[in-house]
Amino acid sequence: MIVQRGTPDVRHANWPGRSRSHLCGVVAIAFVSLGVVCAQAQTNVNHVSVNAGIIRALDPHLAGATGGEYVFYPEVQVGGDLFTPGLRWVVFWGYADDGARAPYWGLFGAYSSHAVGVRVQIRPEDLLPHWVIPVGIFAGAAYHAATYRIVSRREVVETAGQGQISRRDLAEEILAFEAGVNLEVRIIGAFGIRIEGRQSIPLSKQFPDRMMEERRSITGGVSYAL
Repeated sequence: MIVQRGTPDVRHANWPGRSRSHLCGVVAIAFVSLGVVCAQAQTNVNHVSVNAGIIRALDPHLAGATGGEYVFYPEVQVGGDLFTPGLRWVVFWGYADDGARAPYWGLFGAYSSHAVGVRVQIRPEDLLPHWVIPVGIFAGAAYHAATYRIVSRREVVETAGQGQISRRDLAEEILAFEAGVNLEVRIIGAFGIRIEGRQSIPLSKQFPDRMMEERRSITGGVSYAL
């Protein structure tokens, strides 16, 4: 069956019931638990940041009046030292709403997604005595709970090729690796400002993992050292 580029894959009309969702859910819980364990092992949580910026839409090909290639993306991070001050664990949560999109297969809707993940970050300035640039390099994994929200159900096509389109909102859970860099400068007391760039790395070329191929974000925000 041929699926039109930039459309929800009609073969997954019953996404919420797929067994893969249970596996992704377990992995997500494991990631969060890992962050908590690391924090407890070090007996400190010494860093919190609130950030906002832009992230590439899950499917920017569904361009609509209120949807662009990049959309607003808020994110909260909590972290602490991991065995040594130069190594940091980070747990984060972020949310993105792609905005209204042009109709495909008779559906008019938009993707939205929550992201929860764990990262390990290296800060060279805490490891190398002569390093002066406050940069961090990180890698990790994130669990994305994505929903294709049906905005309008008028003229919904019941069939497309050999697939069946549901009138319900469609959901998918995606697991992806990620890597990036950030720059953080202390300004007043325990407060600092930061900027961060991140690139997602899909686990496969298959749907829905392929939506992570060009999923990248740029954020800036305020940090606080506890």
